[in-house]
Amino acid sequence: MRKNLGQHFLNDNYILTKILNYADIQENEIVYEIGTGHGQLTSKLCEKSSNVISYEIDPDLYSISLKNLSEFNNLELVNSDGLTFRKEFDVLVSNLPYEISNAFIEWLITRKFNRAIITVQKEFAQKLISSPNNKNYRAVSVISQLCFQLKILDEIPPEKFSPKPKVNSVILQIIPKNTISKQDIQMIKIILSFKGKTLSSTLRHIVKKMEIDHNELMKHFQPNKRVNELRPDEIYEIVRMLKSLML
Repeated sequence: MRKNLGQHFLNDNYILTKILNYADIQENEIVYEIGTGHGQLTSKLCEKSSNVISYEIDPDLYSISLKNLSEFNNLELVNSDGLTFRKEFDVLVSNLPYEISNAFIEWLITRKFNRAIITVQKEFAQKLISSPNNKNYRAVSVISQLCFQLKILDEIPPEKFSPKPKVNSVILQIIPKNTISKQDIQMIKIILSFKGKTLSSTLRHIVKKMEIDHNELMKHFQPNKRVNELRPDEIYEIVRMLKSLML
């Protein structure tokens, strides 16, 4: 295991079967997996789909999985960073390394797919679905809720993994609904960096170097509302307004 990736291997057959059932994979669907590990989940994916692609960044784990999965001729196993994958797929199923969770969300926004079933740290999943004014409400909450339908399907206790993590994990369902640009993502991050500040104060700081009339901008919004009180759609409307005034 590469500890810097926060990788914990899911070995429990009952949980693996649950993940597979949630994914509801059809034989003709292209399935993509990030983090092959030892191949426990991968082998089950290969039994369901005629076309499975799995990326493993760790060369040692890649060698292990190459041997463990040698019987499957419907598997493309690649020793590379899973977030560099640019081909099309229908379903993503992964026991996601904890440390790539944020980067994974931004990568997934750029991909065209039907559904994803992933295991992630429970705390991270709670950030994704968090509501305004909640302590877990972050830029990643806004970005995720704008682009995806999110649902926690199940909880997985630490003892189901090896090595055993210090936190609980969950099975998360992700269904795409919208896409936003990299510029949108960056602007959302900037706005949410002023969490706790009023919208008027936040926008005054942001537009200082953009040659945008702050007073004109504030005509469209509630100036005394705090950034962490804004819904994802309200934040996105601010982003759209800023972009239109920049033209």
